[in-house]
Amino acid sequence: MNTKKAGILLIILFCGVLFLATSCATSDTYYRQDGGNELWLDEGRLLAIPDKNVIRIIDLKNRLRKEITLPEDRLPEDYKLYLFEQGIVVVDKGLHNLYISENNYHVSNLTMWDWKGKQVFSSPFIDAKSPETQEQFIYTTKPYWVDKNYLILNTGLQMISFDLRNETFDTFYDITEKAKTYQREAVYYETREEFCFISDSKFYFLAHNISTATGCLMKFENGQCTTLFGGKQLLDFKINDKIIIVKEMSVDKEGGTFLYADKNQTDLTEIETIVFPTMEYIDNHTFAFSQYSIDKDLTYVYCFDPVQHVLQQYAMTDINRKQYGYSTPLFQCMRQIAGKPYFVFKKPGLEGDYLLYNQQGEMKALIDINIQLKNFANYTSGYSNPDCFIEYYIDNDNNSIYHLRINRFSEYII
Repeated sequence: MNTKKAGILLIILFCGVLFLATSCATSDTYYRQDGGNELWLDEGRLLAIPDKNVIRIIDLKNRLRKEITLPEDRLPEDYKLYLFEQGIVVVDKGLHNLYISENNYHVSNLTMWDWKGKQVFSSPFIDAKSPETQEQFIYTTKPYWVDKNYLILNTGLQMISFDLRNETFDTFYDITEKAKTYQREAVYYETREEFCFISDSKFYFLAHNISTATGCLMKFENGQCTTLFGGKQLLDFKINDKIIIVKEMSVDKEGGTFLYADKNQTDLTEIETIVFPTMEYIDNHTFAFSQYSIDKDLTYVYCFDPVQHVLQQYAMTDINRKQYGYSTPLFQCMRQIAGKPYFVFKKPGLEGDYLLYNQQGEMKALIDINIQLKNFANYTSGYSNPDCFIEYYIDNDNNSIYHLRINRFSEYII
């Protein structure tokens, strides 16, 4: 090989090494979030972040992998984005997306897009502030894109499905007549966002009874709504791709009993009875909750394996009232880091520190940055990476705008 060819080969090799080093490097970039919820995709390997009409998809090293720009001339004038595994739903920011005309429902100010940026549905844009149309609109909360065929609109006292194939409506849950006697107090019996989940192209919600704190769990699938577990009265529920966890009022009413069922089962099995208050966490790997023991003055964390159906108990011996008084750190979540369980607690306060404990109850890290630990709180995806969390800071000029990046708990372990 002559000198000239050898030189060219070395240059090619050097450029190849340089490309690999650059493509594998971790970025410290923060990504702006304005007007929508972030969403974990690809089973926790990617994160989608909306910024007005742009959705940026980043990997676990904060590198931009894809950018989707929605044409603003095909969006409502003042809009908000909701991200789902099915795609992107853009609605009127005032949620003027459902109205009645000639005794029929109609969708307005709403568009839907797939993850390639292709529009799959569009409704007429109507000025909700116009005196002629204002009274026709029905207030709805967050929409739910359940599967490729159905969008669900929640009015609080009703659940209405919208079939995208033929643009027809079906009211599959309705307690408006029962709530009329309560007038303004009827709001207490509405189905709120924290009682609505999408999992495996199915929509689950807790249908509360009038004048009670309990309700039955219902499932919407393929256009049909069914009541689960024989209409058993429940306080709350959590769900992942494997199991459903429910909370039932205990007999002595001093706590709640956790029960579970695989998704294809109709019978519930008890896990544990706990004393209020508690913080429950669920992802695709585990269900976890904490319980403070007055007798021993320490906090226990319980982790339930949804595959083996085994409940593990871990003692956090220094999270007690002797050390913290009555403002003990609150359990946030359990994460698998390098194959071992770790537990995240937050000190009380708006921007309190986060504490990371191992399974022996030893504090392994103090994290003093803002963290988003939504997991199922965005009600659209149970996925997140076990070692990752979302770090953020708030825009100085607008406290509704966030700047996000992915960070790792393992980077803080001492």
